Amino acid sequence: MKDTDYRPVVQKNGQDSKTKYTPKGLGKRHTQALIVFMACFVGILLRAHLSVSIVAMTSHKNVAPTIVEDTTNINTFVNNSDLYYDTTENIANVVNATEMESLTTTETTPSEIDYAINVNITKSNTQWGIIMTYDWNKATQEMIVFSFFVSYTATMIPLGVVVQRLGWKLPLCAAMLANGVLSVVSPWAVMYGGWKCLCLVRILQGATQSMLFPSVQTMLAKWAPFSERGRLSTYVYTGLPLGSTIGFQVSGFLSSSSYFGWPVTFWFCGVLSLICFGLIAAFGVATPYDHPSISEEEFLYITGSTSSDIVPKRRSTPWKHILTSKPFWAMVVVQIGSTMGHLFVFTEIPQYLNNVLHIDLKYNGWFSSLPFVCMLFAAVLYGNLSDFLVSNKYLSLRNVRRIGNTIGVPMAGAFLLSFSCVSDARAAGALLAMYSVMHAAVFIGFHINHVDLAPNFAGPLMAVSNMLAHLSGLLVPVIVSTIIQDDVSNASKWQVVLVILFSIQVVANGVFVVFGRAEVQPWNYYDGDKSYSSDPADEDLHLKTKA
Repeated sequence: MKDTDYRPVVQKNGQDSKTKYTPKGLGKRHTQALIVFMACFVGILLRAHLSVSIVAMTSHKNVAPTIVEDTTNINTFVNNSDLYYDTTENIANVVNATEMESLTTTETTPSEIDYAINVNITKSNTQWGIIMTYDWNKATQEMIVFSFFVSYTATMIPLGVVVQRLGWKLPLCAAMLANGVLSVVSPWAVMYGGWKCLCLVRILQGATQSMLFPSVQTMLAKWAPFSERGRLSTYVYTGLPLGSTIGFQVSGFLSSSSYFGWPVTFWFCGVLSLICFGLIAAFGVATPYDHPSISEEEFLYITGSTSSDIVPKRRSTPWKHILTSKPFWAMVVVQIGSTMGHLFVFTEIPQYLNNVLHIDLKYNGWFSSLPFVCMLFAAVLYGNLSDFLVSNKYLSLRNVRRIGNTIGVPMAGAFLLSFSCVSDARAAGALLAMYSVMHAAVFIGFHINHVDLAPNFAGPLMAVSNMLAHLSGLLVPVIVSTIIQDDVSNASKWQVVLVILFSIQVVANGVFVVFGRAEVQPWNYYDGDKSYSSDPADEDLHLKTKA
């Protein structure tokens, strides 16, 4: 292996999709895309399952009773004022913690206390001793679900810069390892610490997962040739709908099972995260330049049509240029509109299905996962279609991004609004499916626009835009709690929420249509106080070749 003065043949802004090297078959770039696909799959799985699991954690009808072999640790139960135990037929009504406490302050015998507890804690076919239900109101449930996104949002920028400096592999390894361990210990955390401890676990998971999308964008910037950018990016991001699908299915099945129960969902997701950590550590490579066995043909194919640094190089992040860039802010605005609508589907749909359409928890997972099944297949179609249209010059890259966002944000929002206006489960399912087919178009819209604008800084760009989008997304539970409050079965109030979200999406997409761009920005080549050029061919590139 040696350096050469070969200079890639590229057009201005790195948008030539053809080089004289066109490798055939599967290559190392596909291996890296598969690894990051797995990370997206597991990462979203860890987020998605709680939306369904929390229904089981707070439902007294669907979760199996808890096994308690003795009552020596009575104070643990008495002090957990938010704790309720599941009951079955022929068992007396629940005695809450306040009533138990009154037994300990009056003249009662140990046998009376034992009876008061055991009348509500019964043995069943399950073998897990930590399956119990909790009396959490709607506001508390919203706090638990969205605690993940609080830290996820707050740590996005600093950890995005970490990804920029270290590359995508090491941060992604750390994220998968931490999320796996935290998911495994979650059932014990909530048993001993209540909802506050569960919030703490989710906060820690959110903080580490804030490195996920900056890592994904950094990998795509380094490994995706221009002619395959649409396909590879959508292949990678199909891990998101697939993870959501599996997350809703698994949590719905396990949580409604009289044998497994909701804790097994946490353990299942945790083990998958640890497996993903092992795959990234063993097979992930930061850049084509660092790969020990990539062919010369594939190396030149990738680097010959990219505006990302070929040789790994530390550049100072041009914050001033980024924060004063109109194309960047247009991308941020449309991402905000998309994220708010998607977070509603992600976190509120299981509750809507349960309380408004009265779909049983056993089937809730299937209905909740339906949007993501449709999104999975639609995303692949959009990715291949976008590359075809751009490569054959039927549409400019900018117009492809405009169309993708228009289909994926306001058009999808219209179907989501229609979903709230029907009472038939089959009609609701069909409208959810159409929402997802439309929403998948964002994968060829703003999702890959970070790489279009500045592949050398795709990680920090994604960090900032994702942070602002999820920060705005935190308004979703506020809107839901304010309008719906505890009247969760009132369909009219849910419709008001969706009208507000749809209006935001229409305005956000309009901003991108006017101000959005898809050309590499001059500050992509910024390097501190040094001058920078808008043409990658002006840089002194030294590419490696294979002996």
